[in-house]
Amino acid sequence: MMDKATLLAEVITHVKQMQKTADQVSDGFFIPLDSDEVRVEQLEKIPGEEASFRASICCDYRPGLLSDLRKTLVALNVSMVRSELSTLEGRLMIVFFFSANRRKDLSSTKDDEELKRSVHQALSSTVEKFTVSLDYSPRIIWPNKKRKISHLESSSSSS
Repeated sequence: MMDKATLLAEVITHVKQMQKTADQVSDGFFIPLDSDEVRVEQLEKIPGEEASFRASICCDYRPGLLSDLRKTLVALNVSMVRSELSTLEGRLMIVFFFSANRRKDLSSTKDDEELKRSVHQALSSTVEKFTVSLDYSPRIIWPNKKRKISHLESSSSSS
């Protein structure tokens, strides 16, 4: 039988481990609201397989952005495996999983790093293009949204 101090120490260790696991799992769900972000990382490489990558983009939604991102990825000649899209308050987070479109036996670490750099640069340019256009365009992101009106404002303005 365990004494109270040993049991408490085990519980604390278990809670800390659960918190660490929860932090790791929720890391991919965070959508920054104040800055644009482009990340590209290589996933664990399996010997004899193509290199796999994960790219994530977080920015304001703008009409035409998804189409331009698709064109960018097609031009990079990568094989899309999966994509995920999330939105929050006019912000967009897109995660792409892709692999190099080349023969497995020709893949090298140098090639993988070059592809990672090229994808990051191309996606950053596409997002930046839309960020610059945001500075010079009206702030109409969701034209179909209803405007919120306070009943207090309307009753006080009519008196």
